[in-house]
Amino acid sequence: MQFPELICIFHLLTGLYCPACGGTRSMKALFHGQFLLAVHENPASPAIVLLLLLWSAEQISQKIRKPVRLFPRNGIFWKVLLILWLIWAVLRNLIPALQPYT
Repeated sequence: MQFPELICIFHLLTGLYCPACGGTRSMKALFHGQFLLAVHENPASPAIVLLLLLWSAEQISQKIRKPVRLFPRNGIFWKVLLILWLIWAVLRNLIPALQPYT
């Protein structure tokens, strides 16, 4: 599967990596079974895929048997996840080892 290389306008203008930088490469790595590379490129992509899988499993369980709650609904969970993502976005600009491969 061929993914187009997208240009990040934020990175182009500032030279800094935005929170979404590496997302396309991360998804490509996931599709190729390279989980560690996917996490390195952008850990939000594997997290989003995992959350979508949990939501899908929950939807399927509602259709075939007693509903099971798998998808996180707690507001604190989402706030902490957002804060961690933003902290990671700052750290990846300060620590070269965290920058996505380009």
